[in-house]
Amino acid sequence: MLPYIKTTHEWKTNEKTGERYSEKRQRRGRLYFLPERFVLEGAVGTELRARGIYEARLYRSDSQVSGQFRLPARLGLGDDLGFYRFEKPFLSVGISDIRGISNDLQLRLNGQTQSFAPGSGDDNFGAGVHAPLPALDAQSGQTLDFAFDLKLQGTEQLSVVPVGRDSRVKLSSDWPHPSFVGEYLPSRREISDKGFSAEWQTSFFATNLEEALRDCVGAERCQGLFGRNFGVSFVDPVDQYLKTDRAIKYALLFIALTFATFFLFEVLKRLAVHPVQYALVGLLLALGFMRLWYRSWAGISVCARRRVPGICWRGGLPDCFVNGRRNNGPVRGYIPRCGRRR
Repeated sequence: MLPYIKTTHEWKTNEKTGERYSEKRQRRGRLYFLPERFVLEGAVGTELRARGIYEARLYRSDSQVSGQFRLPARLGLGDDLGFYRFEKPFLSVGISDIRGISNDLQLRLNGQTQSFAPGSGDDNFGAGVHAPLPALDAQSGQTLDFAFDLKLQGTEQLSVVPVGRDSRVKLSSDWPHPSFVGEYLPSRREISDKGFSAEWQTSFFATNLEEALRDCVGAERCQGLFGRNFGVSFVDPVDQYLKTDRAIKYALLFIALTFATFFLFEVLKRLAVHPVQYALVGLLLALGFMRLWYRSWAGISVCARRRVPGICWRGGLPDCFVNGRRNNGPVRGYIPRCGRRR
């Protein structure tokens, strides 16, 4: 990204005297350059954190980002180059949530090292980081090779915008249930019980990113630019909400089948079933599901050490304590390793 001040002279005519005069105007702007080549290789490790019955999947990515800029001669301005006065250029990296950055970012540019600073440096790109660059040679073309290491922490999803004319992204992780999201699917992927690896490859012909960048900068319509992304979502195929939904559906099924059985028995056998009997069946079903809920979710321990030493009930299941350790034992009869009988 190259900020500039453009100076122009416009001829105007004085309405009273009719004389012509030159009026000097200055306009600030920026030249935007996308990399010719963009490469990202990352290894993503996942971590499961829980609070109560709810779980959250966190990831930590260690990525190496590299690429190359090829600046055209006279910066593509042709004969108008003399009207421009350039300020210090910088490299901008947009990151949607900068709280996930966990390392000190250092930019390696043509063998030199530059430190990143907070902020993307452009309001259109939102949050991110930027690094100042040395002065550019505006007359002749120039090639800039860059690279930096990026460590991110996040939840659920990791996405990348392929900003290069030729973009290649490779991700590997220990998560065995990836869901590939975004506008482009991986060109190669391998999924196993130990994790997955995937590679994406795109070009300007597929992304049309230059037009999306012009719309973002000129018309402030950046949805098209940020929407051209791809990545992976670290989803749990059977999470707590899905289990709850299945449990509710099975509960309704069991209740409906039970009452349907009594109704068919009453119709086919022509024996009247009293409403109180239906109520007792409903009460029995309710007590059964309450017992299942208590055994599954209740974290309350009721110990009966006064009556039966060494026995503790947790959610309806007895635990046997031996020398400060807990060992599950049967409900009745001899308890292993406890040496006691009930």
